[in-house]
This record gives sequence, C-alpha cells and structure tokens, in this order.
Amino acid sequence: MGEDYWYTIVQLFLVFPMWIEEVDKKYGSGTSNFIGKALKAYLGDYEPKLDKLYKNLTADLSKNPLSKEAQEIISHIVDETQRQHEVLKVEVGENYWSYQADQYLSEPILIKTLDNKYGSGASKFIGEALKFYAKNNKNQL
Repeated sequence: MGEDYWYTIVQLFLVFPMWIEEVDKKYGSGTSNFIGKALKAYLGDYEPKLDKLYKNLTADLSKNPLSKEAQEIISHIVDETQRQHEVLKVEVGENYWSYQADQYLSEPILIKTLDNKYGSGASKFIGEALKFYAKNNKNQL
C-alpha cells in the first residue's frame, strides 16, 4: 500500500472517532490511543511524501502559483495522489483536479485547515496552482 501506509494507520488509531470507538470497545478503553502512540513512536519523524510536497509548494507563498517550479511540484502531487488512488482502488471523475482546486479556493474549513498548516493564503495558492495545472494538462489527467 505504499510508503505512507503506516502513517495512515497511525491516523486511524489517533484521529478517527469511529475507529477509536470500535478498537476501544473491542480491546478496552485507551487501546486505540496506546497503539497509535506506539506506532507513531516507531515511525519517528516520518512525514508522508504528499505532506513534503505540499510543504515544498507552499514554502514561499509570495511566488507565482503558475510558475514552472510550482507546476512541477503540483505535477508530483498529482502523480503521487493518482498512485495512491490506484493502490486503494479509488475512482475519481475526469474533472477531479478542477474540483479539488475549487475546494481549495472556496471551502471554508479546508481553507482554514490549510492556512493553519502551511501559512496564510496557502489554500488559495494551492487552489490557483491546481486550477492552472488542471486546465493545461487535461490530456494527461
């Protein structure tokens, strides 16, 4: 399932309420938290490839999101995401990246989350970069 598999499993044990509830119900209160923290300690400072790519993309928000450099990073984000979708057998429509770009530009909770994680204006930067990429790479998507 790829190099990010165990990172994703950690998120299940520590973040997703339904998963946490089921694990704790089956094995005892606090089990999910214990397993999640143990796996997290084992992984150390591991950071998923997509997180690294988004950090690189948003490292300097004063740059042009349509620049060659930004578009190369977006291309890697698209490739990695599509690889993960294939592994997980996730079906997405042909306008997936345009839709994602619109979400980054208009969805308040996503905007807040990304701006908190990567800096003020990050969601707009990512959205504009993705929108340009999707428009100019329709044959490759």
